[in-house]
Amino acid sequence: MTVASKIADFIWNVNYADIPNNVKDLAKRALVDYVAATSIGANASGAEIIKRYVAEKPQNDECKTIRVNGYFTMEDAALMNGYCL
Repeated sequence: MTVASKIADFIWNVNYADIPNNVKDLAKRALVDYVAATSIGANASGAEIIKRYVAEKPQNDECKTIRVNGYFTMEDAALMNGYCL
């Protein structure tokens, strides 16, 4: 069994009640941090440059981004999700 398979098996079989409260609290903080960071990044001046750059390139139906409608290449979706969103 691969490491990825072991992780997937653990996630599939874990019960919410089995997760320690401190882990739940850390997950909530991480989610709030993610939302705050993506909100700031989406409004950064560089975000518009990247969105225009990606809009000018041919795209396909590989990947979806978080806050931009449409599907993009894997590389462009990662760029936008990582910087803009």
